[in-house]
Amino acid sequence: MSFEATTTEWHERRIKRCRHTPCNARIVFLRSRTGSQVPVDADSVEPDDTDYDPKRGHVSHFATCPGAAGFRRPR
Repeated sequence: MSFEATTTEWHERRIKRCRHTPCNARIVFLRSRTGSQVPVDADSVEPDDTDYDPKRGHVSHFATCPGAAGFRRPR
């Protein structure tokens, strides 16, 4: 299962697929400042990244997924 020559095996194993069927995008979960896991578009993540940082170009998958509203918890 190889996506790019610049990735590592560990990075490739971290890549998951979005559960929203029409989307089915590749995502990686990164740690936020509070310690929770944030789904991030895999194309915006470098192989060694472990923490979510929008300044490094990480794109939250909640911003790009057409079905993001269906995964939000009710308040």
